[in-house]
Amino acid sequence: DDDDDDDDEDTNNKIVDQYVAQFERIQEVNLCDAYGQPFTHLVPSFVKTSRVKTGTQLTLVFQLPSKINRNYLSKSVNFIETLLGHEGEGSCFEALRKRGLCSELCAGVSRGGLDDTSISALLSVSIKLTERGATRMEDILFILFMYLRQIETLLPSDGARFYEEMQQISQIEFEYSETEHACEFVERLVSDVRRFSPENVLFGDSYWQKYDENEIREVLSMLTPENVLVVLASSDYKGHDGAKIEPWVKFPYEVESFKYIGATSDARDMQGVENELGFPSKNRFIPKDLRMHNNNSNNEGEEEKLLAVNGSNNINDGDVTLEVTPKVIYNECGTLRLWAKLGCREFKTQPKASMYFNANLLIEEDQQQSVHDTMCLKMFVLMLEDSVNKDIYYPAHVAANECSVHVLAQATGVSFRFDGWSDAISELALAYFQRAASADQSLIREEDRFQKVKETALQDMQNMVLKVRSYCSILSRLMKHEKEHSLEEKVAVLRTVTSEDVIQYGRKFFQNVFVEGLLVGNITESMATTLGDSLKRLLVNANANAMTSQNISGKALIFSRVVNFPRGTNHSIHVNAVNKDEVNSAIMHYYQIGPSNSASRAVALLCEQLMSEKIFDQLRTKESLGYVVSAYFESSNEILGFNVLVESAFHAPKFVSERIKCFLDAFPSVIENLVDEEFNKQRVSLIEELLAEDANLREQSGRYFAHLKNRKYQFHRARDVAGHVNTITKADIARFCRETFNHSTGTEGDVDARKQLIVSVHGKNYPVEEKKESEMNEIIATKKNFGYYPSEEGDGITIPDLYVPKKKIANAHSMDVAISGASHANPDNAMNEDLLDGEEDGLTTKHSTQQQFYSSKVMKTCEMPLCVFCGNGKKMPFSLPGR
Repeated sequence: DDDDDDDDEDTNNKIVDQYVAQFERIQEVNLCDAYGQPFTHLVPSFVKTSRVKTGTQLTLVFQLPSKINRNYLSKSVNFIETLLGHEGEGSCFEALRKRGLCSELCAGVSRGGLDDTSISALLSVSIKLTERGATRMEDILFILFMYLRQIETLLPSDGARFYEEMQQISQIEFEYSETEHACEFVERLVSDVRRFSPENVLFGDSYWQKYDENEIREVLSMLTPENVLVVLASSDYKGHDGAKIEPWVKFPYEVESFKYIGATSDARDMQGVENELGFPSKNRFIPKDLRMHNNNSNNEGEEEKLLAVNGSNNINDGDVTLEVTPKVIYNECGTLRLWAKLGCREFKTQPKASMYFNANLLIEEDQQQSVHDTMCLKMFVLMLEDSVNKDIYYPAHVAANECSVHVLAQATGVSFRFDGWSDAISELALAYFQRAASADQSLIREEDRFQKVKETALQDMQNMVLKVRSYCSILSRLMKHEKEHSLEEKVAVLRTVTSEDVIQYGRKFFQNVFVEGLLVGNITESMATTLGDSLKRLLVNANANAMTSQNISGKALIFSRVVNFPRGTNHSIHVNAVNKDEVNSAIMHYYQIGPSNSASRAVALLCEQLMSEKIFDQLRTKESLGYVVSAYFESSNEILGFNVLVESAFHAPKFVSERIKCFLDAFPSVIENLVDEEFNKQRVSLIEELLAEDANLREQSGRYFAHLKNRKYQFHRARDVAGHVNTITKADIARFCRETFNHSTGTEGDVDARKQLIVSVHGKNYPVEEKKESEMNEIIATKKNFGYYPSEEGDGITIPDLYVPKKKIANAHSMDVAISGASHANPDNAMNEDLLDGEEDGLTTKHSTQQQFYSSKVMKTCEMPLCVFCGNGKKMPFSLPGR
């Protein structure tokens, strides 16, 4: 084997030598020096044009020499890009945002195309304007050019310090970078070979070698009004008689000379703006402690066996090896529960951690979440994002920590996510919660700012339906979910929401939530407990009465139920595209499967695996129905479904829909005629995917958190599903397709077994009749008559036993699981979960009742005498069975 490796290495070296010999003869020519800047004759210019999305965008394009742009050792252009795109205190964006002039700003030189050539580089600054900003372009330009002058002025005092911060962050990111897939690494390397010298090709992007103040000043000298192309694109601009028409997208545009006034308007808020601009302050989220914590020093070797099933030692030790899964390490009844997987067993070189938190809303059992409540929750989250941007989110982002907050589906709560350095992530998470708890103090400081955030939210909501595929998904969710409200209703109600409404909502928010969190990575139990104590104090102190029995008694989590379509259901929704110039149509077929279990998920996933390539080949390649053709499985609140989506500019939606039906009707026969070798190949491929190891910590924590979101806590579900996939036959898939997609079951009586919903968004070439479009609301209203599935999600109070897969699948790591000979398996068992789960295979389900989900160090009895969460003061239901 060693000899073979040496031969391979010699062969590779010969190939490399041949390529080097060919390419070293090519002479390097500085085209910039030879030909000069190619776009000099176009600047300064001002262009007005149109855009599809609602709103206005201002873009400034500056021309730079490629020689400076490609000087990766000093990274002077990167230095300027980072400052221009910065969103923290002292930045250009913060000055514009504070005055309600813009909602987004990004800056930089894009890779490839005209933006980055061997002759020149184009540095762009794109600013998404508010309605106010669209009327004050002179002020926006004044702030931008004033900011560039301030950078130049402050270089001697702050330039080197900021450069060292970027140098430090890049070095840490490179040294502790996550494993990269080989194909992605090679693809990136091929691109980097022409950008970096051979000795630096592996780390050129991360290498900030030396601060060069003179070169930075040279770049700044080119970012002037005399060297700029200004483009103003607005959805309100329709062109004039003298306007030209762009030949490709047919947009009108006008070009005129750009004249910079260099002064501000008479607006009161422009006074003293130059004093606000400058370099960012010192970044507190850059990690200082990068040590790896050892959480298993007292139990050496125990991780593989005892901790393999959350602390239990009663499961055939030595027979089964499963990954260590999270366990509960902190609990405050009805208020806060934290799960954790301490240490980085799989990612031993990563001093990082991931944290997720769901703040699940609690409401009175006889209450309903209104549309107004939903929109107040949306604005509460948006104002939180806006509030933390300059002093928390962006500094953390620059230091390679990622954080996000969003409203959960059907407005059942708020989700927080934090990924980054374990040394900084606890402080980051706590800062978000502290800001959220101060709704009436720092969250909403100015009425004007609230109005600008709401304006942007309204624009974004209206833009959501511009893409026909997105519009299809919105209408499909509206039909499927009990608590989903129409976009028109949400927009109408959001217009009426006031800042006082949001402040009042925020004050009560932490009185009415149950927070469940997940901590994974390079953290210790003491770190997790400290964070839990801080969150507990915050949740209780947010309102002095938040923990009284009167507040908690009678409240429960909000559950979003899914419509139970009757068999034989075949509803069709037809609407015209919102954009009247849209030529594409989107057609989505949804087929409801039913409540989720491992067996049904396995069949649906394998059906997706088998169908995806064939439906694309048939409908996209052979029939040319459209550019987008896809088939995919979905799980909505643990109710399974299957979607087929086609986007087409060439055919009427009715014709496309008929072709989808024809394909689905014929697909069972396609499966039955599939050769065994191909079927087994697809089956093994899916099993390998289900059993694949997580590529990084973020992927692992996301997988765990999916089981906290549904509150079932079955961390081994993918492995269990893989075991079911291993028993599926071609007959199982064919039967599933006939029952789910076909017009008839093929049984006596020819009963239509489908649960089907078709949503069609029509482009301008195939408009819907006005009468048919008006029927949409009537169709959606009928969902109330169908009834709803009982919630398949957990109740958030009790923690079910952890299901442990049988020994054969528990110990499998790749395709070695596909050994059972599925062609001989009983097809009746494929969808029968009870039969499969009861099979003896060295490990039965009776052992799963012994799992410990709760750390003994934090076991406690609830102190609240009337607490509905734990049964009026009895032992908490999270303890071990039999205690």
